[in-house]
Amino acid sequence: MAGALLGVLVGGFLQHLLAARSRRWQREDALGKLKQTVYAEYLRAISASHGQAMAGERTRAEDARLHAATAEIEVLAGAAVSDRRGSSRPP
Repeated sequence: MAGALLGVLVGGFLQHLLAARSRRWQREDALGKLKQTVYAEYLRAISASHGQAMAGERTRAEDARLHAATAEIEVLAGAAVSDRRGSSRPP
């Protein structure tokens, strides 16, 4: 009887640990996909901004998209990643 109860408790505990690990992996995967999307938008905004600058027709809308993408990167990856100086100082 005690062995069965112990087995149920250990099984429940292991199931809880595996579920927590699965949730953590899912969060990390979702965050990775979000970062990929934000970095792609950032690169697109840089490319469009450069193209406009080369053509001599810079717009505030493109500048706003570039600033918005930079802000999202700061939130998702930290200020040290998006620091314009390229330093590796801690946040």
